[in-house]
Amino acid sequence: MNELETSKKSENKKSPFAKHVIVIIAALFFLVIAYMPKIINKVKNDGVEIQNNKKDMLRLKLIDELSEDYAAGKIEKPEYVALLQKHAEKAGKEINHKRASQELQKFILDFRHELTYQEYKKFLEDTDNLTNDDKIYSNLINFIRNANIYISKNYPELKKTLDHFELTQKIKNLNEISSAAENKNEAPEEAAEGYKEIIES
Repeated sequence: MNELETSKKSENKKSPFAKHVIVIIAALFFLVIAYMPKIINKVKNDGVEIQNNKKDMLRLKLIDELSEDYAAGKIEKPEYVALLQKHAEKAGKEINHKRASQELQKFILDFRHELTYQEYKKFLEDTDNLTNDDKIYSNLINFIRNANIYISKNYPELKKTLDHFELTQKIKNLNEISSAAENKNEAPEEAAEGYKEIIES
């Protein structure tokens, strides 16, 4: 008996289980090859998301430090507002608005389950039946803060949107207080109290 015949007989003696194992291993191998691009993209996207979260946290830290410096009298109001506006403009450009809108819709659905019927009814009334974005953001910010919810992981673009909204509202309120103080010839210390409330909000 030659070596070729011996090899063929050896292959024929392989158990059905061994053959199934070989088939499964081959299938898994081709499955991994097929999904490898998606796996690589997922890893890359996760890495980008982590970097973006770090960038957002750094920006918020810088804004807090900036507010502390202004409250301590280390910088003047025009410079403070100008720096806040720069942060706001940069933050606004980094938002994926389509994804933020999708995350907002999903969060509102999840958020609804946490409220009683009366609470959700009031939320609809307060937001003009979900047609007023500013009121939606304000209500969600209050809810998230009071419930101590961390949304950066599951709703990263919504978190950026809410942070951006808060920052722009702070700038708007600072400018409004400044204009009101000038129109009423308000004493500097009275205007300062208004600024303090905004900074600490």
